[in-house]
Amino acid sequence: MAATESAILNFLNDWETEEGRARLQEQVLQLQRNTPGFFTPYKSGTDFAFSAAAPIIAPVVFGTFSAILGAVSVISTAASISSLFIAGAAALAGNEDLTDNALTVAAFAGILAAITPIFAALSALAAAFFLVTSCVSLVTRTGATVVNGVGSLFNSAPASEEMQADPEAEGMAFAM
Repeated sequence: MAATESAILNFLNDWETEEGRARLQEQVLQLQRNTPGFFTPYKSGTDFAFSAAAPIIAPVVFGTFSAILGAVSVISTAASISSLFIAGAAALAGNEDLTDNALTVAAFAGILAAITPIFAALSALAAAFFLVTSCVSLVTRTGATVVNGVGSLFNSAPASEEMQADPEAEGMAFAM
């Protein structure tokens, strides 16, 4: 059994018990904690590299998937039409088994031809969506990292001797 299949079976088995649901809920919360938001500063160079690659990789993956689904749609349409012609010819020849098989293939290919354009369009929309969101995230997270870095510079700067000698001077500086 493949790792993906066992993960799916584990998920389904865990969902049936109270402990399993609690474990799944903890995994979801852990994922939420580890997933950065739009204004989260970068934690490492690897974090930045993944963010910088996302505007390229995500649209390419979803665009490729959309193109593959478009090709599947065209091929399944052709297969459906061809199967209908074969079913007609088999019916004229009196071959019931071939007629039934061809009609079954035509129905399956027709359903596939009807569904795949929907998923191709959704994949193309996902490519556009992830392009925009990953670019926005790249800009906002870079800005948050710069602001965080500048803020940490000011927080770590030593106070001047006058401020250390007279603690009330700090309040007076803002009062003037």
